[in-house]
Amino acid sequence: MTRERFDFLLQRYLLQQLTEEELNEFFDAAVLPEFEPVLKAALDRDFQSPTVSGSSAAGQAQQSYVNFARMIAADTQQESPVIRTTWWRYAAVFILLAGIAAWLWQKNEPEHTNTVQVSNQHQSIDIAPGTNRATLTLADGTTILLDSTNTGTLAMQGNARIEKAADGEVVYNVQGSTAGTIMMNTMSTPRGGQYRLTLPDGSKVWLNAASSITYPTAFTGKERVVAVTGEAYFEVAKNAAHPFIVNKGATSVMVLGTHFNVNAYDDETSLKVTLLEGSVKVSNASKRSTVLKPGEQAILTGDEQLTVDNTADVSAAVAWKNGIFHFHKASLQEVMRQLERWYDVEVVYQKGIPKMEFGGEMGRDLTLAQVLQGFEDMEVHFRIDNGKRLIVMP
Repeated sequence: MTRERFDFLLQRYLLQQLTEEELNEFFDAAVLPEFEPVLKAALDRDFQSPTVSGSSAAGQAQQSYVNFARMIAADTQQESPVIRTTWWRYAAVFILLAGIAAWLWQKNEPEHTNTVQVSNQHQSIDIAPGTNRATLTLADGTTILLDSTNTGTLAMQGNARIEKAADGEVVYNVQGSTAGTIMMNTMSTPRGGQYRLTLPDGSKVWLNAASSITYPTAFTGKERVVAVTGEAYFEVAKNAAHPFIVNKGATSVMVLGTHFNVNAYDDETSLKVTLLEGSVKVSNASKRSTVLKPGEQAILTGDEQLTVDNTADVSAAVAWKNGIFHFHKASLQEVMRQLERWYDVEVVYQKGIPKMEFGGEMGRDLTLAQVLQGFEDMEVHFRIDNGKRLIVMP
């Protein structure tokens, strides 16, 4: 869709003059990244208008968002309650507009207090997003807190010099022969943390929150083997003579040189391997295996079922690496698990939470309250107790 076409649909939407076909076209385009600046500009114009006399910048930004959200809500009133809670495109625009409203809030509000209105009845202390935090555990058990350590040489492990680069990335530089005792190191991120690592062979790894990778300080055998928990994105250095293998329990991913993502959190219902480039072979404990092509995703369930989704949304699988929450037909519980890890909170559900699905994107640099505001308009409400306990209310 062209920019001109989207501008036309947006203006007709604001005047409530879209046909049903045009309305579908508008919602499909509204969640695309290239049209986010257009929506921002529209909200900004509404923000600058004196319609909310005497209100703060934050209040005006919020009112701008609410104006758009109410229009969307009105469009859904003709649908059944089931459709209204599961039609992901409407949820996508709700969440997208909430993120833009938060952006306007930050852009125009010179100072912020540390309290936010998460629900209509409760004020709670806000929670900042995760940051680059990780712990490096050396072979002798020594631990190094990477986020508070200066750049430069961190340690020597055999013939490998471990260095922290200026951008925070940890890099292993093997000097001389790799013969001798191989030492195992582990990098782990807490909830609310993420980190980057360059392995001794030059392969690059991005660790998501609450994740870990265990690896040797030098790869000397016929295979390059590492073990992961949680979620990691890999860009593997090509070496056809020495395949790269990622293990998670009895599941293994074998590659020669490729870009792929492994989502292996223990609290998720399945393990997912998503291939962006190259070729990987995924095997499980039952010796079932499949070879993925770019754009495919292997899904392994707890009962040892192995399936392949050949229409996987690759950008969604790696959105976290690019600083984005990306939801597509995600249940409330799936969304909350991501928020638990990134904001280091405990989620508790009250009775009567409706079943619904969400879609859309939001930046992972938003505070928790800014993220939650996007869900408030979907008739789900929240309260933060004691700073670390998120209560989900109907």
